Amino acid sequence: MSDTVRAVPYTEVQSQHDKFLENGIRDYRKSGFLLEIDERTIDAMLETMRAAPPGLVRMTFQQSGGAIGRRPVDASAFPNRDGRYWVAIASSFQNPAEDEARVAAVRAAWKPIEPLTRGFYVNSMTEDQYAKVDANYGPNYARLAQLKRKYDPGNQFRLNANVVPATA
Repeated sequence: MSDTVRAVPYTEVQSQHDKFLENGIRDYRKSGFLLEIDERTIDAMLETMRAAPPGLVRMTFQQSGGAIGRRPVDASAFPNRDGRYWVAIASSFQNPAEDEARVAAVRAAWKPIEPLTRGFYVNSMTEDQYAKVDANYGPNYARLAQLKRKYDPGNQFRLNANVVPATA
């Protein structure tokens, strides 16, 4: 466990986990936005980390909101502007033989936290969240699908948080 609460440049925040994403590193994660931090949320996060197998998962917790929350939901594709915090449970490793155990550990650790979250950051999503992309974009999805239809009707750019081009 580490406490890194302090004012830092945004670029430092964005690069602090780069070591977990280097070439050859396998990574599995679950994340979501929290609207508030209350006793129930704190208890769930503490219990999650107490119950997690040592060394298999890590939790990242960041403040959100602020300037992000002051923009209208339809100002961009990003819809989760009312999230005040972002929490993630992740595991990074090199050995493919660990896939099953690591994924299971993250899923088990995420289970008590997930009901407290709403939406997720698409740059941190895993393959099993692809079916939730349209719901995650909320009211922005229809507009994004129309844009996709106009600029990428063949869905060439689909290996991401794919927005399927609108049909009409």
